[in-house]
Amino acid sequence: MSGRVAWKFYDPETLEEIGLEVNPYEDAGSHTLAHRQAYAQAEVAPYRSPFGEDKLGTLVLSPGYEQERFKYNGRVYTEAQYAIMENWCNRRYPIHMTDDLGRTFRVLIDEWLPARVRSRQSRYKHTYTFGGIILEEIFT
Repeated sequence: MSGRVAWKFYDPETLEEIGLEVNPYEDAGSHTLAHRQAYAQAEVAPYRSPFGEDKLGTLVLSPGYEQERFKYNGRVYTEAQYAIMENWCNRRYPIHMTDDLGRTFRVLIDEWLPARVRSRQSRYKHTYTFGGIILEEIFT
């Protein structure tokens, strides 16, 4: 890594934190009314924590509430960058995401779409889209 940290992910369940050196190259519609989704019924998160603890009964969404969504497109160039994105985007419980502007959100990532790009210079070059639900903005 170059020492630059553009984005950060933090897992409040495992207390892991990782800094990403590369920003997504495109905001694919985050924080806009066009990407707000209304849920017709309450969703209860029946997930297990990384430690095997049941988290049944944790209310994630309430009936009829419009939940703000985020979506970003980006590129990774190395196997390590790809593994980081794969690991963090496949967590099925809320994590914290801090963007390059210093804003921190508690999010539930529900979309991770990597696509391989052929490149002679970067064997692991991929484009990706990742997105999800913004549960809350965290003000520190």
